[in-house]
Amino acid sequence: MEIRPDDLTGPEIAELLREHLRNMFLHSPPESVHALPLTRSSFDFPAVRLRALLAIVVAACVACAAQGVTLTATVSQQRSLELSLRNGSAQVIGYNLCASSLERRSGDRWQPVASQRICTMELRSLAPGGEARYRVSLESVPPGEYRARARIDGNPPEVATDPFIVR
Repeated sequence: MEIRPDDLTGPEIAELLREHLRNMFLHSPPESVHALPLTRSSFDFPAVRLRALLAIVVAACVACAAQGVTLTATVSQQRSLELSLRNGSAQVIGYNLCASSLERRSGDRWQPVASQRICTMELRSLAPGGEARYRVSLESVPPGEYRARARIDGNPPEVATDPFIVR
C-alpha cells in the first residue's frame, strides 16, 4: 500500500468516484446521494490535506465450480479482459470484481501481477442465478498465459478463471 499527497484530480480517482456514484444511485434513493465536484477548488481550504491510498491487489484462489460459483474470462481484441461471475449456488454471495487479481504463468507456478487499479472497497450482493461483469484493461500486460482470481463472501471464499492467453 502507498499513501501519498494527491490533489484528487487524476484519472484513477475520477474513475473511482464515478464507480462510487454509480453504485450510490443503484442502492440509494436519489435524495440520499451527495458528492462534491471533483475540482481543486472543492477542497481548497487551508486545513484540508488530501491523500490517496493506492493498493496493489494480490489475492489467493481456490477453484469452486463444484459449488456452482464460476468466474470466466473473455479477452477482447482491444486488449481488455471481461470477467463474468455467475452464482449457480442456492445462496446470495458477496463480491467485488474490481478487487480481482491477475496471475501470470511462469513455468509451473502462477505469479501475481501488480495492479495500480483503484477500487471502492464495498461488498456487492449476487443472488442465486445472478451474473456480474467487470472489464479490466490489459494494455500494460505483456503477452503470456494468465488467470484471474476473485474473492467472494460465500463458500468457497475464492474463485478463479481457466487459464487464458494475452497476445
